[in-house]
Amino acid sequence: MIVAREVKFSYEKLLVLKGIDVDVVRGEVATLLGPNGSGKTTLLMCLCAILKPLTGCVYVNGREITKIKRGELAKMLGHVPQGHRPPFPYTVIDVVVMGRAPYIGAFSMPSKRDFEIAEKALEIVGIRHLKDRVYTQISGGEMQLVLIARALAQQPQVLLLDEPTAHLDFKNKILVLKVVKNLAKKENLAVIMSLHDPNLAAMFSDKVYLIADGVIVDRGEPSKVITRENLKRVYGIDVNVIEHEGTRFVVPVLE
Repeated sequence: MIVAREVKFSYEKLLVLKGIDVDVVRGEVATLLGPNGSGKTTLLMCLCAILKPLTGCVYVNGREITKIKRGELAKMLGHVPQGHRPPFPYTVIDVVVMGRAPYIGAFSMPSKRDFEIAEKALEIVGIRHLKDRVYTQISGGEMQLVLIARALAQQPQVLLLDEPTAHLDFKNKILVLKVVKNLAKKENLAVIMSLHDPNLAAMFSDKVYLIADGVIVDRGEPSKVITRENLKRVYGIDVNVIEHEGTRFVVPVLE
């Protein structure tokens, strides 16, 4: 599991995280939901030790993250950034096998086993047939799945995704998030992702952390957190919240 306690972070004098608590266990999808500038990406970077909190601590399996060596931590946490454009025309399998870096010596080449694990990761996310394609010549949705496969190749216990649906069309947003949800259950991963869209958060999350101005406004099951009052407070617009087959959907009020 991954836990954050009283995490604060500032860029120079601007305090952007103001005492954040997070608890996510394996098999669970937690979504950081909020508008641009709310602190979602900064929190994710603190959770995966790219940034060091000003105060507070992050723990993975009960161990303080700053006391775990980088190589060991890379075997525990898989991070999927918003976008990735490599400078060379790598094939899909080449990109995914990069996730094996924590297991490969500094001056060693990937082994047959590393390539087998990379291919298995592609199979898990449903794109093994793309393994020999040039990464920069596939669709945006396929690129996102490749980055998820790369993180899976690390064989992590925790998967962190920063805006996994950014720049994707409607179909690919659903496709990617279905894969993410399945990974949490079938691979027993603790998943934390950031999203802007409350409808996607409601459909694909077990738990939602609603964030505004660096603080947690509310947390819990989507049905508890995604309410008209909460969304108006965080996004500054009026909405109607309706239910269909047990899932909440948000419709803006057009004046």
